Amino acid sequence: MRFQRGEEDATLTIGNKCTGLTELDIPLLTKKYYRPANVSSLRGTGLGLWISQFLCHTYNNSFEISLNGDVFVAKVGLKL
Repeated sequence: MRFQRGEEDATLTIGNKCTGLTELDIPLLTKKYYRPANVSSLRGTGLGLWISQFLCHTYNNSFEISLNGDVFVAKVGLKL
């Protein structure tokens, strides 16, 4: 986890090592109830990233997700 603050904005970046996630999953991860195959044995509803993106966009902040090798990265840009 990394937090960077500027004069008028801030960025929170969170990385999590994962296996089985592909680039094809990335655009789907913020869809309501979507759960990729690599988490089928874990509890969850598929709403976490959808809610995160919804809240960020509701308050005019940015929300980006990406895959860097085997690390899933979520980045939130906040306007101060």
